[in-house]
Amino acid sequence: MATAFDLMASVTAILVTGNAPDHKAETDRKALADRLGSASGRITTRLLAHDEPLDLGSLQSDAIAIVGHSFGGFQAVAWAEASPQRMVAISFLLDPVPKQWWRRYFIGSTSIPDNMSIVRCFHRPGPMVWPFSKPVDVSRAGLINCPLEIGHNDFFGNPDVVSAVCAAIVEMTKH
Repeated sequence: MATAFDLMASVTAILVTGNAPDHKAETDRKALADRLGSASGRITTRLLAHDEPLDLGSLQSDAIAIVGHSFGGFQAVAWAEASPQRMVAISFLLDPVPKQWWRRYFIGSTSIPDNMSIVRCFHRPGPMVWPFSKPVDVSRAGLINCPLEIGHNDFFGNPDVVSAVCAAIVEMTKH
């Protein structure tokens, strides 16, 4: 007989860095991965760099969550676009920074790929300060911008971001 635990979803949470993260950002990212891993036995975490290849279709878990910082936010979108048959249940784009053709996702009529169900974009608002981050085009349901006035390398360690990421990903294991 199946138990309630057996019926919970397995989640792969992918935490993606930007270009050459500083020590604090990397320490915060690892702490978030540890917190997710200890929150549920149904969460597998993977730490990747933005330039590492990943085929989302090859992942065996029931659900995928991606947390991408800086260029890693761009990479989350690129991976989803490259695997349109694989749903990404939730994505957190943390201060996503333009990289080459990145702007086409966030400006004008082009939007986040349809296989990215829910996207929370935490970005720095106001005057453009390097590195330049962009909010997402929120023309469809499930896409939300969350402006935060913090430093670029502080997103993985911000209590509001960490709480939102952990709550959403742990909740995914209950379905």
